[in-house]
Amino acid sequence: MDFKRKYIMTNFSTESTKESINTTIDSATENSALICSWIKAQFSYMVFSARRSQGISQAELSRLTGIDRTTIVKLEKLQRDPSLDVMILSLIHISEPTRL
Repeated sequence: MDFKRKYIMTNFSTESTKESINTTIDSATENSALICSWIKAQFSYMVFSARRSQGISQAELSRLTGIDRTTIVKLEKLQRDPSLDVMILSLIHISEPTRL
């Protein structure tokens, strides 16, 4: 049992209150997963569209950012979740190509 649920079970007396709070926690957890998936999809699309609009190949973006080309391919195809460092390097280069 996670901390939130343990806290609820020990600090709230009525079953209906416990059930209501548990439902809210479950809903928030599901919504968080959906939001994370949406953010990852938007990031992948941003990398793809910005790279294409600037005429940069995946190999060139790889060379400029130090991110393996296969990682870029997988990111653009939504086959890999981006790590924070990958997101930052990609966005910095795409928004300011001369910065790196």
